[in-house]
Formats: sequence, C-alpha cells, structure tokens
Amino acid sequence: MERRLRGNGNSGPVINFNIPNEVVQLFRPAAPAVPPTIPAPAPALAPALHINLPADSLDSVSLIPADRIPGPEFSLDEFCLKYNVTDRVRNKLDENGYSGSHTFQYAAWNDLKEAGLKTGELAQVKHALLRWTLPRVN
Repeated sequence: MERRLRGNGNSGPVINFNIPNEVVQLFRPAAPAVPPTIPAPAPALAPALHINLPADSLDSVSLIPADRIPGPEFSLDEFCLKYNVTDRVRNKLDENGYSGSHTFQYAAWNDLKEAGLKTGELAQVKHALLRWTLPRVN
C-alpha cells in the first residue's frame, strides 16, 4: 500500500472487484453440445443351435431340438436350395434316403455322421435346420 501512495508509476487507484462465479460463467464460451449417445441396436442373430453331448449319446439326439418344431414341408431339392445347403451335402442326404424336410424329424445326428457328413457339412445342416424349424410355443 505504501508503494501506491508514493506513486511508483501507477496512474490511478487500484480497484478490486469481487465477481461471483455465476457472472464469470456468463462470459465464458459455451462448450460444444454433445449429442446424447444412443446405443446402436444389436444385430439380429439367430439363436445358436448347440449340441453339447457326449459322442456316445448322439445317436438318440433328434435333428430337431426339443424347443423347436418342424417347419413347412419341402422336397430335398427345395430345402437345400432355400437354406443354402451345398450340392455335396444334398447328394449325401439323397443317397441315404432323405427325400425331403419331412424326414428330418425322424433322424438323429449320428445318422448323418454315419451317412458320411463331415463336421462342416453337419454345421451346414444345423444352420439350415435352425432356419427351417420354428420355436415351440408352450
């Protein structure tokens, strides 16, 4: 204070202001608006068809899971075309007497293994059957 009274080059009195924070905020630039985040919808996926049973019990496991029912009746050619089953798999099914979708409900997974279908071919059939069958309504 003594310096101010002696006049060290200041041309006028010093005035202190107490400005509330709310007033200061009025003069600050606004932060960019951030749009609310809306979670993207999950892709629609078909439920997985899992058969996790010991190999020795596969002979009694139906191709159609217990929680599903057979879909519409198709000839073997129609079924394979509609559900993208390869000609190789279609031929193996035909050679083993499967004439259409109506026969699948009487077959078991072991039957298809014995028919000579390989692991990837079995996966093809599982996928096709999952798309063909309908959920069981209780």
